[in-house]
Amino acid sequence: MIKAVLFDYDNTLGNRESYAYDLYREIVETHHSELDSFDQECIIQSCMILDQQGFVSKTYVNDMIRKLYDIELYPGDLNEFWETNLGRYAECFDGAADLLELLRPYYKLAVITNGDARGQRDKLEHSGILHYFDEVFISGAVGISKPDTRIFLMAAEKLGVKPEECVFVGDGFRTDIRGAKKAGMNPVWMWPFAERKMREDIPVIHHIADLAFILSSIADQ
Repeated sequence: MIKAVLFDYDNTLGNRESYAYDLYREIVETHHSELDSFDQECIIQSCMILDQQGFVSKTYVNDMIRKLYDIELYPGDLNEFWETNLGRYAECFDGAADLLELLRPYYKLAVITNGDARGQRDKLEHSGILHYFDEVFISGAVGISKPDTRIFLMAAEKLGVKPEECVFVGDGFRTDIRGAKKAGMNPVWMWPFAERKMREDIPVIHHIADLAFILSSIADQ
């Protein structure tokens, strides 16, 4: 019996493509206002590609933009600026808040997310969904990062449920799906970017609102 539903945040509940673009746009427009809008957009789009959905240091992005455009993207510590300011633009995918509202009376809800403690909590607060969760586990706060099974087991214990009574929803196969599976949870793979063929042994959703249908099928297994 499923008693808890746990979520990753970025690219699962949070539309990271949208808020990362907005912050890169702020950086470029603020520090390179001498460029016309077309050149600014070229730099922003390069940043989005180099960013690799947040899996690389912003120092790498800054260094590559310097090589490509012979400019300094941000005159300071871009990593610190990013963690401090990204939350201002955070927003959820359409249907995410409605889904949490639907699930809240029936399941314990939690977030397990990698990242800076302050930055990740800012995203949850700004996107207006923090109040839905019984617990929030951020790697920067607990000192354990996904895919380490300890953070998943910690969450289950804190929620008072067994791992096999948990569904975990995330977009990263190595960090989220493999980590949750090895911890004994029921993973659901969120892949919002393209509807392509996926593994048949892992439930897949392309829109977060579709999770409600998946939960009923998992409960029947």
